[in-house]
Amino acid sequence: MDFGLLLAFRNPTQWARPFAHLYQAHIDQAVFAEDLGYDHVWTTEHHFAEDAWSPGLLPILSAIAARTSRIRLGTFIIILPLHHPVRVAEDASTVDIISNGRLDLGVGQGYWLSEFASLGIPRSQRASHVEEGLEILQRCFAQDSFSFDGKYYHLREVALTPKPIQQPHPPLWVAAMAEKSVTRAARVPLSG
Repeated sequence: MDFGLLLAFRNPTQWARPFAHLYQAHIDQAVFAEDLGYDHVWTTEHHFAEDAWSPGLLPILSAIAARTSRIRLGTFIIILPLHHPVRVAEDASTVDIISNGRLDLGVGQGYWLSEFASLGIPRSQRASHVEEGLEILQRCFAQDSFSFDGKYYHLREVALTPKPIQQPHPPLWVAAMAEKSVTRAARVPLSG
């Protein structure tokens, strides 16, 4: 059995403190969790939240990676429709390298209406964004170079460098809550 810790990096108004202190305290918790023998530390993402729920998971995991040596680091989840998948692959590869191969990359479609509205992304397109994004992520990790013509992304001669330590890529998790999204996630061909 594995034990893990979920860090949301939230700063509720009634207990608000300077963000530098909040982030340092959460990173210290991750280090302490490793010292206690925990197996995983996970971060979670949202955007434009009143309590400043962390929007930047991979930079945070990079900071945790630099202060730890054993505990696995995971995203629970990166809201893939809100990010360019090539940037996610580059940042994930960087965290995997800094952590010496300890990243678990969890992605999903998200659900907050306000996030999609604020960024001008139709929420109705989130599932197809995830499917296309996952294909691009896998190609980034698995292929030396590729081009891609999809509904949302048109890429030419993309070559992810450097590649992650874990090959063919860090463990890739696809989040799903509703029956429809569980069925869709089960159809995604994950390599490796």
